[in-house]
Amino acid sequence: DPVVMVETAWVLRSFYHATSADIAEAITSVLGNTAYEIGDRPAIEAALRLYQDSKADFADCLIAARNLAVGCRHTITFDAKAASLAGMSSL
Repeated sequence: DPVVMVETAWVLRSFYHATSADIAEAITSVLGNTAYEIGDRPAIEAALRLYQDSKADFADCLIAARNLAVGCRHTITFDAKAASLAGMSSL
């Protein structure tokens, strides 16, 4: 579930001070584990690609990936790092 992935990324960053690379590795590991059923896998995979290529938080990458997938041309954000993502614009 995308919400679980966002929460996982947040906990790893906030409580365990994980790096972006560590978080990407953890999400990749979950995606690769056949024991888990992953809801909206395409959005999570797209978000992971954005996350690995940017400085934005995983949650912002997921928002961008999901919105692009449904045809949104622009998503407005207050976050400068998120504004650098495809389809995102700074307010």
